[in-house]
Amino acid sequence: MSFHHPVRSPAFPGVTALRVVSLAALLGGGSRAQDVLVLDVPAATLFESASVTPVSPGGGPVLSIFPALVPLPPIPGPLAPPGGVTIDGTSGQIWATNGAVVYSMPHVAYPSGIPPMPPLPAPPGLAGPLTGIAIDPVGGILWMTDGLVVLGAAPLPGLPILIPPFPILAPAAPLCGLDWDPLTGSLWAVDVGGIAYNFLPGGPLVGPPLPPPIPVPGPPTGIAIDKTGLAMPGFPRSLYVVGGGLIADYSTLVLFPSAAPGGEVGITVHPVPIPTPPLPCACPTFAPAHAVLGPATTGSATFGLALTGLPPGQLAIHVFDFAFNPAFPLVNGSGCPMGVNPALPSSFAVPTAAGPGGAIVTPLPLFGIPVSLLIHLQTFVLCPADPAGFILSPMYRIAVSAP
Repeated sequence: MSFHHPVRSPAFPGVTALRVVSLAALLGGGSRAQDVLVLDVPAATLFESASVTPVSPGGGPVLSIFPALVPLPPIPGPLAPPGGVTIDGTSGQIWATNGAVVYSMPHVAYPSGIPPMPPLPAPPGLAGPLTGIAIDPVGGILWMTDGLVVLGAAPLPGLPILIPPFPILAPAAPLCGLDWDPLTGSLWAVDVGGIAYNFLPGGPLVGPPLPPPIPVPGPPTGIAIDKTGLAMPGFPRSLYVVGGGLIADYSTLVLFPSAAPGGEVGITVHPVPIPTPPLPCACPTFAPAHAVLGPATTGSATFGLALTGLPPGQLAIHVFDFAFNPAFPLVNGSGCPMGVNPALPSSFAVPTAAGPGGAIVTPLPLFGIPVSLLIHLQTFVLCPADPAGFILSPMYRIAVSAP
């Protein structure tokens, strides 16, 4: 995403990675901040919603809806609903399948710089259409299943096979979803009965199968594991299963809408900040808008946020906070809710201003920032027309994820 000569705010100015990590550890963890992305093949559309967090305990809201790059007709599957979706946490590139072919596309929020891969047939060695895919971007493996076996291919034209097909031990029914867990180097799958399996490449189970603690109303079609290493207080990491228009969090036992009209074929987690509240407060004379520059994964050089729609030269102050105020008090004449705590030692402020194009781009490279770091960002923007003299952007929860 490009802007006309924006002013670039320094990333964590005067704050070393060590200080950031140390302060976060002293203040405690928190829950993750990432989105869940669902592919609906019949509608040729992707639906993205906020996951379950302390500021969105019921899941949602819907944050974006955008078309699939290659509209493909759904195909029938003899064993399980075909199709799947996964996202490369290092680039944001989306991989999708309708069961017959596999292709890639950039996320609508930001360009990855990687050319999309046109539809290619599923690799040989599978008995039927694909019912799940998952990418390991660090290992360079695109995992796939036909419901009976799993194989690993290179995410390159031709999809050359790297890991030959193997079954997982003791599945109760055909598999209909797949995900890669970079924190444990293992895979997750879900079968048509909603039972989840955690297993290593080659097939050995990591633990006993997990029966559905809260079933989805229709046949499951996908599974996704949290990749931040954070969790809701008192719960393990979230494990999402989608089907029948709803997403079930097997950890917190929360059900929330997938936003898709019912043709979901897969789910994946997208490591980007969640805006809370989702809608910004507008100044009577301008309305700021936000953009994400890249995935919030450890080691990312492209992650950052942009504030657009400002008058050129408009003054603003970024407030970073390792805690947040769940009451979100209204602090100005426009009724903007404030989630950060600028008067507390958990926060630090960064003054900035819009460039000639009316944008503030804040790069936040995540070199040396470990997985599970959680920080909040909210921007105070000068607004002379407001009785308090300022408005607030939404608060962003930034949780650093594994790729």
